[in-house]
Amino acid sequence: MTKRAMMITIQCPHCNNVFEIEAGTPFSKWLRDQPEISSKLGYITNNIDYVWENFKKREWMLIEEKQYRSSLSESQVGQFYRIYQAVSKEKEVDIKKEPKGSKFKEDIDLPIKWKFKGFHLLQFEITNPEDGRMWLNGELIEKDKLFAFLRFDIYRNGLYFEDKDNTELWFEKVVKRIK
Repeated sequence: MTKRAMMITIQCPHCNNVFEIEAGTPFSKWLRDQPEISSKLGYITNNIDYVWENFKKREWMLIEEKQYRSSLSESQVGQFYRIYQAVSKEKEVDIKKEPKGSKFKEDIDLPIKWKFKGFHLLQFEITNPEDGRMWLNGELIEKDKLFAFLRFDIYRNGLYFEDKDNTELWFEKVVKRIK
């Protein structure tokens, strides 16, 4: 059984030409080609682009990157929101013991309190901060603001969603844009 490739439509912001490109990795293509785990049977997969952390500050967040100002798909919105709800119930997570192979050294006092700083959408006009504009959670930003965001320096300005109401509102806006 041959399935169609998962294609993404992009539009060049400079020339306005429209292109279709195949999305995913060889493994994701292989997954889509397996009738035993077909989406018709209810199986859907998405990847999360970045689990970003500062192990010294003990802060972490999830970031989804989109090139050519692509949007989240409906399945991504649903899955990412469920992940957000699950991990945001506890803003701080106590780690009693670090697993073997962890980056942490023996001199760190346990338990460690990790702070979750939200789920975020980073969209590039083309592919990265050097070749066009970028948006963070729908807000046009400059490179200095991106660095501040990645350093966990920006808090109550709509970039980090520390309270549930703001994040739910953001997800609702994303869903409205998709429909």
